[in-house]
Amino acid sequence: AKKKYPNKTAYYFLDQKISYLDLFENVKTLIYSLKKHGLKKGDVIAILYNNSLFYPQVFLAASKLNLIIAPLN
Repeated sequence: AKKKYPNKTAYYFLDQKISYLDLFENVKTLIYSLKKHGLKKGDVIAILYNNSLFYPQVFLAASKLNLIIAPLN
């Protein structure tokens, strides 16, 4: 979807939205950061964050790295 519809909305949260291109770039940056902190496949991360536009991006990045996600809300 990033290549075919880069400016289309990927998802909404309340009055905010994010495009596929921005979503891809944000997730790519998060993946880099998680790797830089030494996280690897099978590691467990807890996510304590308010529901927001950012929350699904953390899930996507963690999933891409095959991390185990423990959401706290």
